[in-house]
Amino acid sequence: FLGRLDLLQEHIEDTGQNYWDAIAIFRGIGDNRGLANSLRYSGDMDLRQARYKRALSGYQEALPISQTIGDRLRQSYILRGLGGVKAQLGPLADARHYYRAALALYRDIRDPIGLGHTLRSLGNLDSCESLLPAARANYGEVLAISKESGDHLGELDTLKSFGDLEMREHRFAVAKQNYDSSLSYRPVIGGLLGEANAVKALTDLNRRQA
Repeated sequence: FLGRLDLLQEHIEDTGQNYWDAIAIFRGIGDNRGLANSLRYSGDMDLRQARYKRALSGYQEALPISQTIGDRLRQSYILRGLGGVKAQLGPLADARHYYRAALALYRDIRDPIGLGHTLRSLGNLDSCESLLPAARANYGEVLAISKESGDHLGELDTLKSFGDLEMREHRFAVAKQNYDSSLSYRPVIGGLLGEANAVKALTDLNRRQA
């Protein structure tokens, strides 16, 4: 039985069914930490696959459990996930609330990676609401944190976000500089989604300037 639990945790991202198996098992044996973890992982997968209402349900169940057991790191992940769901479903004010709650925890527990990712999400939300100075300030903080912590993927993604922001303000030369800088991380991190997004953005920019 314990071997099955270990196997589920080790291969938890293989299929959605594994998540639900783990959730049922942890719920059955009263393991709140395992239950909160599995609900959070399930929520993350549902969020990535645009199953927003199911992600919301999982996160909402996981949050009070993680609060009860005092797992502040898990709380920060769940709050960031709730922000991501609300950024899609609305209201955006709720997304901002969850992101800020996650930021407070990340700052308190000194998790620079989580802090940077959440600040970038908040910057993206600012950009969506045309709060461009606020977005620029958040991206600037993310870039500084990513450089200091050695988070090269964070730098790539943030430079790409800066490029998108410059595109919105029709500062095409500066946008190209940011996209090019983003792609300079290719030898460091390999072929990842962020690189593909930067290439697509640069291609779109070249078309607009043609």
